[in-house]
Amino acid sequence: MERYGSIFKTSLVGVQVIVSTDSDLNSLVFKKEDEVFQSWWPNSMTEVFGRTNLSTLYGGLHKFTKNMVLNQFGPERLKEMLSEIESVSKIHLARWAQKGTVEVKTAASDMILSFAAKKLISHDLDKSLENMRENFEAFITGLISFPIAIPGTAYYKCLQV
Repeated sequence: MERYGSIFKTSLVGVQVIVSTDSDLNSLVFKKEDEVFQSWWPNSMTEVFGRTNLSTLYGGLHKFTKNMVLNQFGPERLKEMLSEIESVSKIHLARWAQKGTVEVKTAASDMILSFAAKKLISHDLDKSLENMRENFEAFITGLISFPIAIPGTAYYKCLQV
């Protein structure tokens, strides 16, 4: 950032983009999204989620969908889920206390993934957490990779999940 400053134009995966680390500009972009600015996602993401996924919507349909998601996971809904989050946290903290050492990043990710799976798809991950984490990591890695569907690539693994 020292070389180019907090706002600069570059080519990312062959597409001209503006990169900003300026908090004021980023705030403006989020406030004026679809009015002045348009979001862009890598081709790998649109290929995995489809051309008409939530991240590619804009205008009235984007606003409607965004409000629907916020109704499920916005601040008010999160306040209602606080007691559930607390009980899940206590269970995981008790498990961590029994172990000699804990890798915090992995353990916290497992806790969040476990809670999200229970809320979103009513799935209890106690027995399949390791497999779910591996699939989730492959999925996320594939989303930000080059969209080359050749066995062994991150994108190919993402498509298999």
